[in-house]
Amino acid sequence: MNSLTEIKHILINSRDNIQQNLGGTVSADKFISIAISAISCCPDILKADKKNILNVIMQCARDGLLPDNREASLISYKGNIKYTPMYQGIIKKMYESGFTYITANVVYSNDYFVQLSGDSEAIEHKPAPLNQERGELVGVYAIAKNRETVYREVMRLDEINKIRETVKYNKIWNDFFDEMAKKTAIRRLAKMIPTSIELASVIQSDNLVELEPVVEDMPVNTTIEADSGLLGRMEKQQK
Repeated sequence: MNSLTEIKHILINSRDNIQQNLGGTVSADKFISIAISAISCCPDILKADKKNILNVIMQCARDGLLPDNREASLISYKGNIKYTPMYQGIIKKMYESGFTYITANVVYSNDYFVQLSGDSEAIEHKPAPLNQERGELVGVYAIAKNRETVYREVMRLDEINKIRETVKYNKIWNDFFDEMAKKTAIRRLAKMIPTSIELASVIQSDNLVELEPVVEDMPVNTTIEADSGLLGRMEKQQK
C-alpha cells in the first residue's frame, strides 16, 4: 500500500470523527475528498507522519474550513504538516460570528482614496477607470459591520511589507500578494472586533503557522475541488 492510499484509508476510517468536528457545516465525504486531492497535489505531505497529517486534517475540520486553497491550505515544513486559513476562510468565520458585511480591497496609486478620521469616520474608494492603468499598489483596507458598529482598518504598503518580512511567507506572497495583503488587513481588523470562539480558533491556527518561517510546497494557485466519486471507489477497494 503506497502512502497516498494509506492516507485515504485513514481518512475514510475517520469519517465519523471528521463529521463530528465539522458539525453540520459540510459533509465529511466532501471534506475528505478535498483533503485527499490537496494531499495528492503536494508529494512532501506524503512523507510526513500519518498521525501528524490526521491531526492537521482534524484541526482544519474543527475550524470548519475546507483545505481547498480558498478557505485553507495544507503546507509542509521540515517534515511536518500544518494548515493555514486563507483570506476567504477568515471572512467565512467572521460572517458566522454575526457580521453582516465584510470587505477588503487593495488600493492603487491611480485610484481615488480618502480616509476620514475623527467623529465621522469613513472610507471612500473609487478604482481608476477601466480604460486607465491603476498604477502600483499603495495600500489595503478592510471594513466589517455588525448590527451595532462599523470597524475599519487601513494599512500602507510599508506596513504590509513589514508583516510579510516578519512571517517569511514568501511563496504564497509572491503568487498572491493582493490576497495576502487583504488577509493581513482582515487579521488586524479581527483584533478589535468581538470574537467568537470559532473565529478565535481560526486566527490562532493562522498565528501558529506565521510564528515560524514556512516553505509553501502546495501549488497555491491551484483550487482544489471535491471528487464526488472518490470515496465510493476507495470503499469498494477496501471490501
